[in-house]
Amino acid sequence: MDDIYIPNVVGLLYDIRDRKDMKKQLDYTFAITMYNQRNKIVETLESIRFQILRYGREYAIQLIISDDGSEDDGTVVVDEWLSENEELFAQIDKLYAEQNHGTCNSFCNVLERVEGKF
Repeated sequence: MDDIYIPNVVGLLYDIRDRKDMKKQLDYTFAITMYNQRNKIVETLESIRFQILRYGREYAIQLIISDDGSEDDGTVVVDEWLSENEELFAQIDKLYAEQNHGTCNSFCNVLERVEGKF
């Protein structure tokens, strides 16, 4: 099994604070669409966190999360996770709909907001 490298958190925070001024130069965008995913969303967010810490510390990263009017409290779970991990991202866009508009609408809303090169 590979050893997991945990970077110096202070260094990571410093790097990301410097990148917050680079919103126009975002490198990568992670986009998540969800509907009633309260029990799975943390797994998805932790996967993104791992990828950033392992491979993407030097990049300015955008996170877009679209919730299409979920009936569970998935957005609360996302907000709690983000309160502990927001420093990983140069930009966070939360698109929380009050009612369900369908998958296609959710994807279109996300695609309109992608600013990363990749």
